[in-house]
Amino acid sequence: MSELKIPTATEILNQQKVIIRSISTGIIATGIYNGTIPKPATKTGEIGRDTPLYKSALGTSVFSNFNVQAGSYTKNGQNYSFDEIKFDTVLFEVSMAKNIISTAIQGRDGKIKEYISDDDYSISIKGVMTAPNNTFPLDDFVSMIKIVKAPVPLKVNSWWLEKFGIYNIVIMSYSFNQRAGRFSEQSFEITAVSDTPIELNI
Repeated sequence: MSELKIPTATEILNQQKVIIRSISTGIIATGIYNGTIPKPATKTGEIGRDTPLYKSALGTSVFSNFNVQAGSYTKNGQNYSFDEIKFDTVLFEVSMAKNIISTAIQGRDGKIKEYISDDDYSISIKGVMTAPNNTFPLDDFVSMIKIVKAPVPLKVNSWWLEKFGIYNIVIMSYSFNQRAGRFSEQSFEITAVSDTPIELNI
């Protein structure tokens, strides 16, 4: 009779890592291995830092989100609308260039730099839509196509983007990618710039 071997805690943890790595994407795998999500070491009890926003479909805590509010617009005399959509698994990249004029002065090394203003934020958003096993996230996919095709600024809610003062974005480009063996998920990438509404006083 073979001897019953009880796995150690380290062996169990290694098995969990293999399982998670095999079923997750690079977007959602980060910070799940040890059952926790890294949090900034700042104030306590603030939503998005120490207090999760809500639970994702995987049961994990969501500390950053990306919501696009519902909207409507008119194009060529026809009315269009799109519904609100929410994402739990997103990665952001935000960058900004400053508008500065450099002027060369005769007899002086270097240039005179004159700060004009900040440019718009450039925003890269990478995410994934998920659905139960063996089903495709068709509703979210169709809603997302309507959103990215809308020729208007989009109102967005995101704890992470709010720290930069970003509440409205304009989509510059987008892509949807299929992945072999990933029928129950649809990844997307969006390149956008921040937008500040202009109020006209008449």
